Parts: sequence; C-alpha cells; structure tokens
Amino acid sequence: MAQDLHLQDLHFPDIPFNGPSDAGPRFLALLRGDLPLAQVTWIYGFAGSIILAAPINFINAAAIEIQPGTGGHALFLAYCLFLVTYAALVSVGMWRAAGRFAGWKLWALSARLTAALVLATLAAAFLIGLLA
Repeated sequence: MAQDLHLQDLHFPDIPFNGPSDAGPRFLALLRGDLPLAQVTWIYGFAGSIILAAPINFINAAAIEIQPGTGGHALFLAYCLFLVTYAALVSVGMWRAAGRFAGWKLWALSARLTAALVLATLAAAFLIGLLA
C-alpha cells in the first residue's frame, strides 16, 4: 500500500523543518518566515545577494560613469532600490525563520544577529544619504 508523501517528510531528521504554509507565493512564505532557516540564509541571503549585486560590482570594477539626469542613472537608482528592498525583505524573513527554527539555538541567534546588522546597515546608509 502506497503511503502519502508530505513536504514535512522530506528533510533530514537532525535538521528541523517547519514547512511552509499552504497559502501564497514563495516570496510571501519567505517574508512570513515559513521557509527553512538554512534556505533563507544561504540561498536567499548569501547567494541571492551575490548574484543580484553582480551588476553593481561590475559597474564599480569597470569604473563606468553613470551621469545624473540620464536614463542610465535612473535605471541604476531603481536597481539599487530593488537591492535594498530585497535585502530588507530577506532580513525580515530570516528573522522570522530564526524564530521558528527548532534546531541548535546558536544558528537562530546568529541568523537574527545577521538580519539585525543588515537592517541597521540599510538604515544607516539611508540616513547618511539624507544628510549628504
């Protein structure tokens, strides 16, 4: 007799997983903290940030000048706003996923510390931009 396979059954026993709720798209599950902490931290936080920041790093490395008042400047600013929004949403999701994490508490604590530092850095950069 075939047994039903559920998402909660697809994890290693030593890595606790509180599966995503059944409602909403994946980014809402991320924002609610329904995704596994390791996935939020390493895929969305670490790898996602590296991949999404690559165009900015290329522009800086190539010393490409983007003149204010041009379409390129507006596109650059819009992309930077997207990156800041992405980092903030991932940080909120990481904080919430850490609160639901049932494993070793040091992982949850370090994830919350990382999320808090990212949000503090974004706030500081925003304030510096306002004062400049």
